[in-house]
Amino acid sequence: MAKESSGGRVQASAVLSSAARDEPDRTGGVIRVESAQPNRLVIAITQADDADALAEALTDEGFGVTRLNTAGGFLRRENSVMLVATTLDRVPRVTALVERTCDTRHVTWIPPFPDGMGGIGPAPIEVEVGGAVLFTVPIERVEHIWAAGGAHQGGRR
Repeated sequence: MAKESSGGRVQASAVLSSAARDEPDRTGGVIRVESAQPNRLVIAITQADDADALAEALTDEGFGVTRLNTAGGFLRRENSVMLVATTLDRVPRVTALVERTCDTRHVTWIPPFPDGMGGIGPAPIEVEVGGAVLFTVPIERVEHIWAAGGAHQGGRR
């Protein structure tokens, strides 16, 4: 269902069918998958070391997850960004899974040697890394683009 907002833009309604279905999990059991229209996107930036465990925990609970491998930040280390589209009432469960799987750890960081300076370089520093940074943003519209070139708005085919 869509509604027209000011300016003539069409937005997908946030409330669609909330039917649930059972799907097999990796261990031969069954998980409950909610098929309500997602209205929140959780963006979780994690250490690469925690990404596999987090992706597995999310999918085992029935969440779809898209993983992007990235690098950067203060230490220029590998990170992973997990994109999880869900409903507002399931955001706390995503947060709990991130808290359970994303550990902190200590690493030794060697600051860069300043250009043009001779002598002994800066001393290594032990820093704490890990955990995660979460952003939760509202989803305004969901659009699926199909191989045939057609668009199907607001749900699955």
